[in-house]
Amino acid sequence: MTVNSDGDAVSRIASLGRRLQGASVRTKILGMILTLTVVLGIAVGLQVRMTTRDVVEGELDRRGEAVAEDLAARVSEPLLLGDRLMMFDLVSSAIENHDDVVYAFVVDATGDVLAHTFGAGEFPIALLELPRSEDAYVFDSDLGRTRDFREDVPQGQGGFVALGLGQSRVDALVAGVSIQMLLTTLAVAVIGIGGAVLLTRILVRPIHDLVVVAERVGGGDLTARVNPLADDEIGVLADTFNQMAQDLDASRATIAEKEEARARLLDELIEAQEEERRRIARELHDGIGQSLNSLAFSLATLSTSNGELADRVEPLRVSTLETLDSVRRMSRELRPSVLDDLGLTDAVKLYLDEIAVHYPGLELDAHLDLDVRPAASVETAVYRMIQEGVTNAARHSGGSSVSVVATSRAGRLRVLIEDDGAGFDVDSALQSGRGVGLHAIRERAEIVSGSAHIESGGSGTSVIIEVPA
Repeated sequence: MTVNSDGDAVSRIASLGRRLQGASVRTKILGMILTLTVVLGIAVGLQVRMTTRDVVEGELDRRGEAVAEDLAARVSEPLLLGDRLMMFDLVSSAIENHDDVVYAFVVDATGDVLAHTFGAGEFPIALLELPRSEDAYVFDSDLGRTRDFREDVPQGQGGFVALGLGQSRVDALVAGVSIQMLLTTLAVAVIGIGGAVLLTRILVRPIHDLVVVAERVGGGDLTARVNPLADDEIGVLADTFNQMAQDLDASRATIAEKEEARARLLDELIEAQEEERRRIARELHDGIGQSLNSLAFSLATLSTSNGELADRVEPLRVSTLETLDSVRRMSRELRPSVLDDLGLTDAVKLYLDEIAVHYPGLELDAHLDLDVRPAASVETAVYRMIQEGVTNAARHSGGSSVSVVATSRAGRLRVLIEDDGAGFDVDSALQSGRGVGLHAIRERAEIVSGSAHIESGGSGTSVIIEVPA
């Protein structure tokens, strides 16, 4: 049980330490000043209380000893004469003349009390049994805390006088001083808190301004600046932060310019690439394709003749037709004319038909719902992204199906390419340089002010493309 209690205590202390560390600077400063004020006030109050008590009790002891000596000297003669009335007058006058005296009595050598101030009541015999001391003997009684002084009577043949001084006035004085010190401590604490509030306002305001500007800079506003209020360490920090923000702003502007230039160059390169693809496709289709078509027609004519020539021409005609099909397929892959003539929907369906020929075991599914035809640049970019996504899925996913879903709503064209393959680590592929196709999809999307997001896992891969329609 002790171990658990100790563990709980350590845990609570650690939790308190974490909360204190997480407190604001203003709270910490106010807490330190208030704690220091209270601790110093309590320490000073206790010291003043102890000093006051020691001084007052010392003065009371000296006065008690003086009164006891005077009473013993005055009682000497009546004690020798046996004049009890005189002794009673003397002890009574001691109480009347000194406010702190609570009792006084005279004892002869045989231990009999000859005079006392307890009136008609019974004399407290216990007072006779109090020990004698060079200093006052302090005890508690019905009269309160009392200091007892005893002095031998000169020529009293063993008699002595006893004098009791109450500490009520001393305690009242010490209590008054303590209350005054407490009030003083509270006043100092209030003044200290006021000073701390002013101090924290002076200290925390530039820190707060720095935090606010730092949050704005963190949010992307690199034009935000801190207004230094002084040339102290916080002012130097503010100047350094302003310089850092200025450098970041300049760096961002430079990066933005370079990124804009890179985007323009990439756009021009892609446009030049598409134009070159279009030219080569047209050359293949209109030039080489037409020549091969004419050659195939001529060979077909020769193959209708009889004899050995027909047998030799037929293989050439078949080979020519196969070459013509290859040229036409290459022309479509480079730049499908159907994309320019009929649009994205027919071009994607034609491409999927060609993929189905190359991958007969792959199930292909397309759902394209485009209410308007996008701009030529967007149409080309989306086609190339679909082409890249489907090709990657067919070659590398190892899945059995690939689906393409495209919709255009509210001026946005959204495309989803999904497969049921093994999936892969997208970040690792992009960082290692293996994801060239993924980079190409993202680049094409950004060029047309769109975005492309790739998700992949054990259930397959999804490519989500969104561009303006």
